[in-house]
Amino acid sequence: GTEQVNSFAQLYPSPTEQTGERRLELCRRALESMFDGAASRGVSTLLVLHATRAELAGVPAPERAILVGVANGKGVQIIDLASPFNSSLSADRDPFRDGDDIHPNELGQQLIADSIYPVLLESLKRRIGDD
Repeated sequence: GTEQVNSFAQLYPSPTEQTGERRLELCRRALESMFDGAASRGVSTLLVLHATRAELAGVPAPERAILVGVANGKGVQIIDLASPFNSSLSADRDPFRDGDDIHPNELGQQLIADSIYPVLLESLKRRIGDD
């Protein structure tokens, strides 16, 4: 309810109030909270990492290290889309929207689906087999 919203607002200030290391720390805390909340409810989590065009070109993103570190520390499976996106770019098939270095186009969305589907299917098979 309202108490939960207020505590969330205190824990995670608006992006305009976040800078540098503080922003990165908030990113880490938010991700830990999300994974812990899911685990406490028996929900399996999966982290899908989608790189920007700049990251694929070798420009490091500090948030990526936080995402990977927290996921590894919590035992969360990671699907890193860098390889399929790089392969697509190497074949002159751009997975990003025109003029947009972040958001995937139809091809990029298909690469994401192709990467996630087998993992989700295997997870569902395990869950069904457990019941």
